[in-house]
Amino acid sequence: MDTNLTQVALRPGLVLDFRRGELVQDGMSVSLSKIQFRILHLLALHLGHPVRTDDIIEYAWGKERNISRSELYVYISRLRARVGDNPYSPKLIISIRGLGYLLRSEMGKSS
Repeated sequence: MDTNLTQVALRPGLVLDFRRGELVQDGMSVSLSKIQFRILHLLALHLGHPVRTDDIIEYAWGKERNISRSELYVYISRLRARVGDNPYSPKLIISIRGLGYLLRSEMGKSS
């Protein structure tokens, strides 16, 4: 995991900026909830590698919260809509059955 990473370009014009804590689409901020940002942030830190569902839940909500996998699925679905990912054929946020989720990028990491 690259902890010095400051941003990830997900596709042309779509950048997750860690320092500013926002998703930027063509220079304009995309509204994300705190939980949505934390989910996307964790997936971006592991760009191209699957992240276990339990790890996502713990990172986004903390150990004290009892969040179900179905609740996480709802957050992922809404997050896909925010990043313009087709929910029926996602290209960026991929479900890995029995494991978790993976964030892919057309652009790669930058700092």
